[in-house]
Amino acid sequence: MIEWNEALDIISKQELSRFYRSPEIAEKYAQAKVHDDENYGGLANYVAYKQLKWDNLDPANPEFLKSNKDIKITRNRYPYYFEEDVVHLVVWTKVPIPSDSNGVTTEARKTINEFIDSYFVKKHGIARENLAWFKNPVILQTIPSIAHFHVLVRGSTHQKIEAILNDSVYI
Repeated sequence: MIEWNEALDIISKQELSRFYRSPEIAEKYAQAKVHDDENYGGLANYVAYKQLKWDNLDPANPEFLKSNKDIKITRNRYPYYFEEDVVHLVVWTKVPIPSDSNGVTTEARKTINEFIDSYFVKKHGIARENLAWFKNPVILQTIPSIAHFHVLVRGSTHQKIEAILNDSVYI
């Protein structure tokens, strides 16, 4: 099991390949890949059309994290094996996350941090020290065709997590 401080260390060092799923979740994930391939033409189609309920992936606004219509937050269907009080969310966006050879660009990192502070901290009252985010490099992404980054929330109540997931006003 990955403890909070270990997760923060992995993120700060960008050693994201060290994250792993529990054996049970890994098995469910493998089964879902087969199911989604057979029934939806792949995980990306399942996520886009069934989970996110997006009719298309055309952004309403070409700027990253600037339109509510281009953003959805979900639980990770197959989360990494974090300790029990850590909830693994995914922020999906129709606009590609600006990246460079070092991963996320400095400007995109600033935009994501502002989004985290505005949405999770100010709007939903999650303490900043109980939040972490990361974006997997393409080689580690299950669904590279839909831009997304991961948000870890530690020690929150079920009610706050549900409020985050049921909200649709992100900006």
